Amino acid sequence: MPSTFDRPDKRPDHHIRLQRARGLAQKLEEDSRKIQDHGHPCHGLVFLCTATFTATERDEAVSFVQATFGWPLDLFGLERLRLLLTTTCTSVVAQHSSIFCPPFFPAAAGLSLSPAADHLVIDHGDADSALAFWLARRLCLEGYRVWCRGLAPLAGSSVGETVEALVRSRAFRYLSIISPSSPGNPDSPPGDAGALPRDSGDLDLLLPVYATRSTGSGWTGNAQARSRSFRPDWAEGLKQLLATWRPAVAPH
Repeated sequence: MPSTFDRPDKRPDHHIRLQRARGLAQKLEEDSRKIQDHGHPCHGLVFLCTATFTATERDEAVSFVQATFGWPLDLFGLERLRLLLTTTCTSVVAQHSSIFCPPFFPAAAGLSLSPAADHLVIDHGDADSALAFWLARRLCLEGYRVWCRGLAPLAGSSVGETVEALVRSRAFRYLSIISPSSPGNPDSPPGDAGALPRDSGDLDLLLPVYATRSTGSGWTGNAQARSRSFRPDWAEGLKQLLATWRPAVAPH
């Protein structure tokens, strides 16, 4: 690969930069020749690596692949990957928390807080745990990603702040289970975990779930229209719930 990689340079880091550049050049050439030798149709090469390289080294790599194989090269180094993960590809961070883990990427109650509206967030009072757990497991069986307050690792965390953070960053629907045993008004989200104020634009996420027949109309507009009762039949309530959202906005 013709380049300035072998030019004399007496700076202390020259040997390291030389080895790095040669390694990148060698890997690019090896992979490109494999594609060519196997006869795979190729209209462009995208190359991802964790190396760091200068703008000159990048330009030389692009020129080499274009001149040798006739393909445009899109080269992603460590800095470009980092930029993508914090801008247009935040959902990758959210969905692979075993790779992108705290403290470098914030998380709460077992979920990454990187933006990705792909979870059903279930909030409930302690007295409604049986319904919440049943609903969470049934929705999991339906193929949805579910976060349930009573099943999440919340030790040492503020329940209200945690639920609010997850609703803001990870929820495509917020299921608030309401019953007369919920603290305060039975038509309000339970306890201190009411993550959405009533005048919030995020009310479109809210889906009230009544553990008993609704006794009031604390929620208005679309939220009240979408509310579902799980009395007297949980199975029927689940069926109605699943029909509430369009498949296009319900990630599986």
